[in-house]
Amino acid sequence: MPGGPPITTTSSSTRGGIRRQGAEISLETVRFRGVSMESSGTYLHFSEGSSTGATEFWGWDLALNYNHPQLLTARLSAHYEHMNSADIYGSNFDDVIWDLTLMKPLPISRRIRATVFLTAHNLLDGSQYGVGENKNPSRWIEAGMRLAY
Repeated sequence: MPGGPPITTTSSSTRGGIRRQGAEISLETVRFRGVSMESSGTYLHFSEGSSTGATEFWGWDLALNYNHPQLLTARLSAHYEHMNSADIYGSNFDDVIWDLTLMKPLPISRRIRATVFLTAHNLLDGSQYGVGENKNPSRWIEAGMRLAY
């Protein structure tokens, strides 16, 4: 998170008395020739099992960014998370989920800025879910145009 602290620790309790403690770290490189990278990681520990029986959660995100404001903006990102819950819920944490976003500015007028975008979600058709009834979607594409005026 730009401008924020690179490391955060938290501790909180829920109504049921489950205590959560954890830490998060985020890193971002300085842009060089339009290219930058980001990374973050999270770890949580539950004093008693969560609703899925998990006592630990960890995850990470990685991103490679390219930014040439007049030409193209691109982002390749990866997301992984894992809970050590019992498999009675049909969980699956085997895969990293990869997304690719491309954005191209279009000149319309001095007062109106348009950007067309395309995002391909779950490029490698990975599976990552804590409960079998809540499976993540397979590959899917999102496309459109943003207008700023």
